[in-house]
Amino acid sequence: MASLNMKELQINATQLSHVLGLSAARVSVMEKKGIIRRAADGKFSLCEAVRAYVDTKKQKKGDAAETVYDSARAKKMQATAEIEEMNLQLRKGSLVDIESVVDIVKTEYAIVRQRLFTIPNKVALDIFACENPEEVQEILLTQFNEALDELKYDTGREIDGSAGERTQTGTEANPS
Repeated sequence: MASLNMKELQINATQLSHVLGLSAARVSVMEKKGIIRRAADGKFSLCEAVRAYVDTKKQKKGDAAETVYDSARAKKMQATAEIEEMNLQLRKGSLVDIESVVDIVKTEYAIVRQRLFTIPNKVALDIFACENPEEVQEILLTQFNEALDELKYDTGREIDGSAGERTQTGTEANPS
């Protein structure tokens, strides 16, 4: 999974107003005053906009030390920005809900466990008819390999990042 790069996050004016806790009109005024600037694509760099906003607030206070309120508000803005970035990564599919992954692993584990427990019943008569240990080993290895190959070929399962749910997109895949 790629790490979040807050310096590259681009957001629109509405999103920026939510992050800063300002009205869209106030964001527009700040842009007209040159406090914040749009990038070439018409969006704002989240990091630069937050920094510019905080710097402006500090200047208005005569470069006095941050108050507890200002510090808490800055932390809230940072947390909101991180949540927005995670939501974006989730929608892009580069971030998945851990519970969905855990469910898939549990399901696959249960399938393998069940498949391995069926092997003794499937091969009992064949093993009884074997004349030497090499034949027994061959039969068991074949069954174990088949059980494990079922995992390798089950590549049709995906995770829908936006909903955090598993979906089955296919039942067969080309072995690779």
